[in-house]
Amino acid sequence: MRPTRRSLVLAAVAAASLLPASSAVAHDDSGSSRHRAHDLLRAPIAGSLTTDRPIFGATPGGAPWVIDRGSARVRRDGRIEVRVEGLIIPRGDNTNPVPRLSATLVCNGKLAANSSMTTRTVPFSRSGDARIKDYVKVPKRCIAPVVLLNPNGIRNVFIGITGVEE
Repeated sequence: MRPTRRSLVLAAVAAASLLPASSAVAHDDSGSSRHRAHDLLRAPIAGSLTTDRPIFGATPGGAPWVIDRGSARVRRDGRIEVRVEGLIIPRGDNTNPVPRLSATLVCNGKLAANSSMTTRTVPFSRSGDARIKDYVKVPKRCIAPVVLLNPNGIRNVFIGITGVEE
């Protein structure tokens, strides 16, 4: 007698229910999960709005900012990489008036008193493009990490922040 498809499915379900719960978790040998384990934060970036509330002791820039795309990645060893494309003020000529940009890592709900958690400033193009690759000091305990994008290295002002906007 030939087994039916239904009986094969039922046998597979029954066999799977006998396995320990931990063996049901897939393991990725490609190495990508290993890299994620070293990430403290990996998130998209949203532009700041004048209606945004101050956050962690930093205030939003004095104009609304929009972004085509952006991302931030912070690793546990302090390596930080930020990419932004089209971070501009949507008015008049739709350009970026800020010549330099830095990024600040915020942990534990407050802006650090020193600048060890802020990157050096990098060129910020008129079209709103910038790339930051640097190191910051990551505290031993970093709860709810956030990256703020600072115009001209002004740490207590942000024009971009990790998060999403609809």
